[in-house]
Amino acid sequence: MSLDNFFSEFGGIKRTTVEAPKKEPMTVEHMFMNSITKMKKTGMKNSSWYDKKKNVVVPKVGIYKLFDTKDKKDGFTIDESQWNKFLDRLTDMYNEGNLKEQLKEIGIKQKKAIDKRKNNSGNK
Repeated sequence: MSLDNFFSEFGGIKRTTVEAPKKEPMTVEHMFMNSITKMKKTGMKNSSWYDKKKNVVVPKVGIYKLFDTKDKKDGFTIDESQWNKFLDRLTDMYNEGNLKEQLKEIGIKQKKAIDKRKNNSGNK
């Protein structure tokens, strides 16, 4: 039996994967609020913000530190009983517009990284 006959007999090969609609990239602000929501669910010790070695919490947006000081002092020493209050205050600071500068800097870093990735993939 030929391959064409086999395909014809059983209706041919059909596409089984569904193409996902293209999503717009998340804004830095949206990423930040998603992080806050995730951190509330996971708890301090299980969060990606918690540095077990240094025993500090380092708020991040994606892979970037929210408070990126050049002297490496970028973590908060809080205990688990303060975790929800810490996240609530961070949310309040965001809602009051007090984190605009930090989020703007993260947006710039993120754009540079995306552009660099695009340039590097085009050179192959």
